[in-house]
Amino acid sequence: MRSHWISLLDTTKYAEVSANCPHLPEVLGVLAENYYGDALYVVTASKIYLLDF
Repeated sequence: MRSHWISLLDTTKYAEVSANCPHLPEVLGVLAENYYGDALYVVTASKIYLLDF
């Protein structure tokens, strides 16, 4: 398993994750954990923590 932070300031990566995570919360300040495919992402106010299994 590998994990990494994706900064929401990196618009390319954010767009890529958004496209793959249709359930990204509209209010990113609220912690959220969701699955897509074989990955789990945790959203905070400024970053997305993506865990790829």
